Amino acid sequence: MLALIPNFASGGRHIGVIEHVITLPDHRGKGIATKTIDAALTFAWDKRCCKVFLLSGATRTEAHRIYESLGFNGDVERGFVIKAPAP
Repeated sequence: MLALIPNFASGGRHIGVIEHVITLPDHRGKGIATKTIDAALTFAWDKRCCKVFLLSGATRTEAHRIYESLGFNGDVERGFVIKAPAP
């Protein structure tokens, strides 16, 4: 999923958010995630996003290696998550 969020702080350019990059186990290792993220980044840059951040589970180190190989850096900014309380 790629969401584009208007951002007043960067001259009105959007921020891109990538989340829920999931490849079924039987299809891993075939470059699907890489191609999907490449397509999302191309779309975001074409829409003049000032940056794209990607959310990933903290323990998914195998996925993190893929993201880093694509240029993402987990040490640039720090994200915090809060989830809605149970109904």
